[in-house]
Amino acid sequence: MKQEDIRYAFPYIIRFAYVYVYVYAYVYVGLFEAQLTSAAYQLLGIADLGFIPKIFGDRLKKFNTLWMGILVSTIIVVAMSFFSFNEIISTVNFLYSLGMLLEFASFLWLRRKFPSLKRPFEVPLGMKSLIVICLIPSFCLLYVISVANKNLEK
Repeated sequence: MKQEDIRYAFPYIIRFAYVYVYVYAYVYVGLFEAQLTSAAYQLLGIADLGFIPKIFGDRLKKFNTLWMGILVSTIIVVAMSFFSFNEIISTVNFLYSLGMLLEFASFLWLRRKFPSLKRPFEVPLGMKSLIVICLIPSFCLLYVISVANKNLEK
């Protein structure tokens, strides 16, 4: 390629780069809106179960959107935007680990409380084996929680 060809193509490459950046900005805004809507519907489900106030299930009359769920999710995102990247990663890992520990605990509790409950799948092990199987990843999750706490304390 000759030097003149590069000079001729340069303005078009710059224009393409701007279009590329704008398109991806719109894509990420769309992904953010989809995530907010998903979180709002999760809050709606929790409100329907009665764990949080019913206001989280209210909808705007004009657009039929879950305004309170979207508002709460937006406030959380804006508040977390003031965190550093390490704080965000540590917080996400901490919350994910707590969620996984809760899943293991609920799995074991349901198996003990309702052993004959009809399930879509069955783990053909006894209670002691299930406890051992759940302990192995639980130790890893507890390690992640301790590391996340150390990162947050810095």
